Amino acid sequence: MSVPAPVVYIVEDLRTGGLERVVQTLATTLDRTRFAPEVWCLARGGEIADALATAGTRVEILDMGPRPSPRFLVALARRLRRVGARIVHCHGYTACTVGRTSATLARTPRVFAHIHTLGSWLTPRQRFIERALSAFSTKVVCVSEAVREFVVECEGIPRRKTEVICNGVPAPCLPDQASARRSLGISGGIPVLGCVASLTPHKGHAILIESVRLVRERMPDLVLLLVGDGPLRHELEHRARDAGIQAVFAGRMENVGWALAAMDAVALLSPEREGLSLALIEALSASKPVIASRVGGTPEVIEDGVSGFLCEPGDASGATRCIARVLEDPARRRAMGEAGRQTFLKRFTAEAMTAQIERLYEQ
Repeated sequence: MSVPAPVVYIVEDLRTGGLERVVQTLATTLDRTRFAPEVWCLARGGEIADALATAGTRVEILDMGPRPSPRFLVALARRLRRVGARIVHCHGYTACTVGRTSATLARTPRVFAHIHTLGSWLTPRQRFIERALSAFSTKVVCVSEAVREFVVECEGIPRRKTEVICNGVPAPCLPDQASARRSLGISGGIPVLGCVASLTPHKGHAILIESVRLVRERMPDLVLLLVGDGPLRHELEHRARDAGIQAVFAGRMENVGWALAAMDAVALLSPEREGLSLALIEALSASKPVIASRVGGTPEVIEDGVSGFLCEPGDASGATRCIARVLEDPARRRAMGEAGRQTFLKRFTAEAMTAQIERLYEQ
């Protein structure tokens, strides 16, 4: 019997987020007869690190500090050689820079960079580093065609070096809607619009609150359910209060299935940078129609007019019209939800993502 190949996932940290949850899914669903995964955090751990360790995956915290030194890069290369890593798979800009440099020094046979978002914030120097390190990468994995076009056109990475593998999520466990709403303090029989996203500027919550304010002129009992936390929480709470809308801030939730079950529809009005949103994929898995901005990889998830509606980024009035069309028509909601569920089953399951990654490792 062959020995499973050691696979080292390198990330900056494992706090709750989309990138981190993809790493968690891969580390826990890889075929353990062929691969032996472990996860190394360069800077710190987090909630997902704790969950992985509890589930039996080896997690290492490397305490890199605010920036990598040459000594740290060499030490990391020695550590990779010592564990006999056959595959190094890096996620996020910092981890892709540090991890690929050390894996190259360690002469690791297969080295992958996983790009989760459009790096419009990267400086010219950082884009040069990405392009240079691609020469030492087996493949640059992109979560969507939009991300691939960005790394090819804006970072100058050869297309032959790229591979598109869409994000996948485990299907959430959904309670009945009445139970879910009771647990969140929301009454039954009223429309609920939800958003699952970190409370940060690039997720578009301010636009969403303005859109809900406009929709409430037609649907005064509409509730906005926000799942997630972040630096904008207090500001958004004030915005919602000033707008006169009923908003429930649920914070972080380990099982978003309870929140999704309480929702009639899901909105994500990001003005920029969506690589391929896990929140939207989870909405499809829960048979929820989606209203989303036409940015990044989102049109690769949501088929406009079929599983939801796409609106232009920053267009609150356009989003208002889309939200109203979904919430005011129960038959349309059901049809869009079922269409989204079928899309999820065909393209975005955790099993599909992991199978593609395993094939990539074995090529």
